Amino acid sequence: MSTLSQFKKAEHKAKAEKPTMPDPTGELSQLVTDAIEAKATADASTAVLDQAKARFATVAVMHLFKSAYGKTDPEDTFQILAPKGKAMVSMKNAYKVPTETEALRVLLGEHAATYLRTREEITIDASAIPESVQAFFLGELLKVARTCDEMMLGIDGDGPVFSAITVKATVKVDTAFHADRHRLFTPAENLVIHTAMPCVVSTRLDY
Repeated sequence: MSTLSQFKKAEHKAKAEKPTMPDPTGELSQLVTDAIEAKATADASTAVLDQAKARFATVAVMHLFKSAYGKTDPEDTFQILAPKGKAMVSMKNAYKVPTETEALRVLLGEHAATYLRTREEITIDASAIPESVQAFFLGELLKVARTCDEMMLGIDGDGPVFSAITVKATVKVDTAFHADRHRLFTPAENLVIHTAMPCVVSTRLDY
């Protein structure tokens, strides 16, 4: 590093230094040391807890697919016992669907159309609209938007009103899939499906 660069670095550091609080008894200095050590311990504990929960989830999911194979209403919550306590691991009926679903649909095969439901989301509250008429409503809404652009603003084509409507297709998993999957797929197949579309796993300790 050149002398000029060293000088600039030292000058920048000097400007960045903040005033020091008075600490005549050394109490604050000791608290800083204690806080840093406590944070390091807390960070280490959090890492251990996260690793334990991840391992619980992995083992519980594999156990679920093996024990539930062929069953119509399998148990999806298990407990793990230990001398000083216990843990409860639950595979919830909630799934993290990937943005791109082509590979997932291949894994589900003929069952994809039954359990993966594509819905159109628009930026108005459409929750009260029956699914059977959503497509019709969406088409009419876009027609109205284009009419407003043409009649009121004199714009032929996609004007600001039409452009203001956001339509987003989302894929939801039918709630029946959580139980049906054990009759439709082998444990090995379910494990592959889980890799592509994991269910939410929760862990409770010392409940």
